[in-house]
Amino acid sequence: MQATTPATAETAELTIADAAERLKVSTRTVSRYIASGKLRATRITHKTVRIKESDLQELLGGAECRSS
Repeated sequence: MQATTPATAETAELTIADAAERLKVSTRTVSRYIASGKLRATRITHKTVRIKESDLQELLGGAECRSS
């Protein structure tokens, strides 16, 4: 049996819908962030994309710095 470890901020992965909810934007906006390089993501299949929690936090951190 293989042991599993709990997801951390480094390893947790989100869907586009999850990221949109966290950012309080539309899924289309998250897709635009990914296409422009503003948000890093990994394409699993042609329809499946995952975003690391750490990359989302990096985007949030950058947005907070720019607004102050």
